[in-house]
Amino acid sequence: MSLPRLRLPEALELVRALELPTEGWAVFGSGPMLAHGLVPDVGDLDLVATGGAWARALELGPAETGPGGDRVVRLGRVELFDGWMGLELGALLERAGVLHGLPWASLRDVLEFKERLGRPKDAEHLRLLRAHLG
Repeated sequence: MSLPRLRLPEALELVRALELPTEGWAVFGSGPMLAHGLVPDVGDLDLVATGGAWARALELGPAETGPGGDRVVRLGRVELFDGWMGLELGALLERAGVLHGLPWASLRDVLEFKERLGRPKDAEHLRLLRAHLG
């Protein structure tokens, strides 16, 4: 049986419950599309974290090797990564914006990453992002 998809209120609650520091992390993957109202729900939340935010992730659970060799702490519907398949996290975090009191990766970064992967499952997200961003 699959879990119900996360709507924005549940997503915000899950991320806030992590009690991450105010800097050094952002929601990435499809999460920013949820925060901006481009999709009604997501299956899970992917966060990227460095410094103190990554240290907090390690307090919350053990790290294992994830996709692309990055380390990941899996906490149910939330996964915290110390990297994102070769992306430079410092620049990604600098471009992140605060929405609903939390940092979200820029929609442009989400678009570029989904284009780079070229996964069939991202086709609809790519269409929505391109339409939104012009």
